[in-house]
Amino acid sequence: MGYWITKFDTTTLSAVSPMQDVGVPAANAPGIETIGGAVDALGSDTARVSLPYRLNVRAEDVQQSLAAMKTAYYATRSMYGKRAKLYRTPDGTSTASEWVYARLVGIQAQRDGETQLAVPYTLVFDVYSHVWSGTTQTATAAMDTSGAVSVACRNNGNVEVRNPVITITAGTAALTSVTLTANSETALTWAGTLAAEKALVIDCGARTVRNDGADAYSGLTYGAAHAVSYWVGLGATATTTLSITHTGGVTGNVSVTFYDGWV
Repeated sequence: MGYWITKFDTTTLSAVSPMQDVGVPAANAPGIETIGGAVDALGSDTARVSLPYRLNVRAEDVQQSLAAMKTAYYATRSMYGKRAKLYRTPDGTSTASEWVYARLVGIQAQRDGETQLAVPYTLVFDVYSHVWSGTTQTATAAMDTSGAVSVACRNNGNVEVRNPVITITAGTAALTSVTLTANSETALTWAGTLAAEKALVIDCGARTVRNDGADAYSGLTYGAAHAVSYWVGLGATATTTLSITHTGGVTGNVSVTFYDGWV
């Protein structure tokens, strides 16, 4: 069944008498009222969902004995307060095709005296991501003595992805600077010393920079051409080319890991 929420963490959700929120929540569109009209402060940029947003999943626990009913319902209640991956299937072929991080913040349940072996309930989730993550993608390219390398990143999803993880591994020589540009809107430079055969990891979602595992955020600066609030965006149903210039680090490589993004 298409667009069906199927699992929370490792627990498969009941498919008995289901009713689920599978639409798109309200976007955060900061319009500004003016005399005689309004101004759209986002301009041509895409409005993002206000986070966290509420998502409800209604179903029933149905069992063949009171003992089994108790076990099943206690298992459902044990998820309360937990933060984990919430999964959905867009086409019914996989129960874990796409996911977001969510927290189960409520369990609403009622029952009557005539029905002993079924408990209808609604799971109430707070969702912490605008984008549902799909298939993992990894794009790589080798560095050479030219000091420049391009990495083509294909996002097959229907919404822009802003959380790629970029890993730059120095080769036989140390690397002392990296400049990253993309889409005529991203311009980032990192300066420091990355030792030979060590990795610089730039996490665009968490906005962290680590040099061989140590915090190296202080070496990152925005270029004059950087025109967006996020670090890197990979366009929907498109291939985005990340252009990287570097000093040193020859024979190393660049790897970009991300998920197809879906809304």
